[in-house]
Amino acid sequence: MRNLILLSLVFYLTVPFKAQSQNQYWGNPLIEIGLSQNTLLAADNYLGNSAIREDTFLKFSGKLGTSYHLFQSLNCLFFTGYSEFGGKQKLNNNYRDEFTFRAWELGIIPHLKSGFLSAGFGVKYNYHLKMTGKWWGSVNQSPGTDGEFEERDIDQWYKKGSFDLGWRMSAKKAHVLISFEYWKTLGDLEKDDLDKYVDFSQFNFRFLMGYQF
Repeated sequence: MRNLILLSLVFYLTVPFKAQSQNQYWGNPLIEIGLSQNTLLAADNYLGNSAIREDTFLKFSGKLGTSYHLFQSLNCLFFTGYSEFGGKQKLNNNYRDEFTFRAWELGIIPHLKSGFLSAGFGVKYNYHLKMTGKWWGSVNQSPGTDGEFEERDIDQWYKKGSFDLGWRMSAKKAHVLISFEYWKTLGDLEKDDLDKYVDFSQFNFRFLMGYQF
C-alpha cells in the first residue's frame, strides 16, 4: 500500500506536465488544503439506541489533483491526498469522547464546467492509516468528580479501507481555487465481526482553497 501511495503521488506531480506538451486533454495539476466539519454516526445494534457525534470537529484535508477533458464542458478530476475525519460528543459534564481517522484517499469526480464555476459528483477510496480514540470521564460518573483521560489506538475496531460518495463545487479565478465538498461513507466503518453490536458511518463537509499551476 505504501508503494501505491508513492506511485499515485508521482503520477499527479509528473504526468500532467508531460501530457501538456503532447495534447490538450490533461489540465494543469492543482493543490488544495482546507478544513472539514465531521460527524460520526454510531448505531448500537445490541441495545437498540444510537449516538450522533456532531459537535464541532474541524480536521485537516489536502489533495493533489488534475483534470482530464472528456468533451465540451465535461471534465473528470482525478485526485489523491490526505484527510482526517471522525467525530466527538459531550453527553454531560462528566463524559465526552472523540474518534479520529487519518486516511490517504484516491478519488475521481466527473464535473461540468461553466465559466469560472464547476460542479459534479464523485467517489473516493480511503485507506485508513491510523485510528485513535480519546475518552474523558465516564457516563456513569458521579457529578462533580474528576474524570480520567484515556487515549488509545482503535485500529482493531475498524476496517482498513472505506469508500465515500460525494459532490464538489468549485470556483476558479486565474490560478486560485475555492471549493466545497461533501462526502458520505458507503457501508459501515467497523469490522464485520462487530456488525452485530454496532454500525459506524460518517459524513463531512469540506472547505478548500487551492492553486492550479
